[in-house]
Amino acid sequence: MLSTVTSHINTFRAARLTHQSPYRAEMADLPATLYPFWKRTAQHEFKGIPQDAFFSPAPPKG
Repeated sequence: MLSTVTSHINTFRAARLTHQSPYRAEMADLPATLYPFWKRTAQHEFKGIPQDAFFSPAPPKG
């Protein structure tokens, strides 16, 4: 239950960050499949990297 609530909160935060970002146009150009791919593979390349929805839009923002 707690993980579901945390996931929803992080998804909301990610959507807010994306909406408020001055790089919205650039982020819109990212393929829709990038997040699922990143979530599946990033932890293998970068040990300890967060895998939540809030963290994923942060790197392409600038």
